[in-house]
Amino acid sequence: MDPVQMAMMDGTDLRVGPLAQTAPARCDCCGHLPPAGTVAGLSLCTTCLPAFALDEYDIDCVTRLIWCPLFDQGALSRLVTALQAVSAKHETTLWSQELSGEPLAAKRVFDTLKKQCEPAVRLLGTDRPSRLRAAARALPRRPDHALSGIRCLTVGSWFAKSPARPISGTWEIQTV
Repeated sequence: MDPVQMAMMDGTDLRVGPLAQTAPARCDCCGHLPPAGTVAGLSLCTTCLPAFALDEYDIDCVTRLIWCPLFDQGALSRLVTALQAVSAKHETTLWSQELSGEPLAAKRVFDTLKKQCEPAVRLLGTDRPSRLRAAARALPRRPDHALSGIRCLTVGSWFAKSPARPISGTWEIQTV
């Protein structure tokens, strides 16, 4: 499953829900981290959740659409997690300005990925996940593989340490 396939699922609510008692030990998308919530029946980790939670409030604050046909969504999520881990190891973030060594290398990879928003905008007319459903439907009928390179790049942190839904009923978003 990829974000475009999810966007084309008419009538499906693409909001984050709680994990089932029988949730798998690893994310259904990346297979790397433990799941933190579900979207449309998929058990997803905090890195993969934003790629599929297209109907979630303020989803555009934490993720952007990019054109990245070399990676499936799970591989891209694992790469972003690795880049964040490099930064965390050095007690910095991918959004810091004054970097050197490994964190600078991680930031450069991340910045290269962010530049892939431009091809997504050329193809879809947007890089906002909240608009992916409308954008995908507005395109002329194309072969199934025509949009298979659209991915969601997590550009902010969504859950801090816990994915628990706050009392207000909306997800707390932390951009760093």
